[in-house]
Amino acid sequence: MFNRTWHDPPMSKSPTRIFKAFARPCSVNIGRFRWMVVANDGGHSEHATNSYVTRDAAQMAGDARAQTLTDMRYVAQ
Repeated sequence: MFNRTWHDPPMSKSPTRIFKAFARPCSVNIGRFRWMVVANDGGHSEHATNSYVTRDAAQMAGDARAQTLTDMRYVAQ
């Protein structure tokens, strides 16, 4: 008698990335904030082109962008 190990067949799709947003102080416009979106695998990031008056506003805009990228099922290359 011999032992066999069975594995699930390989997945045909690449794993979907999950994105998270961070609000940070703007280095160009002191006292303002920008968002940065980073993929969970670190392979993709985006930065806001505009700055925001409050950290909360930057966070909300970044969260919206992160959700859009996640919903688009932006896959790892």
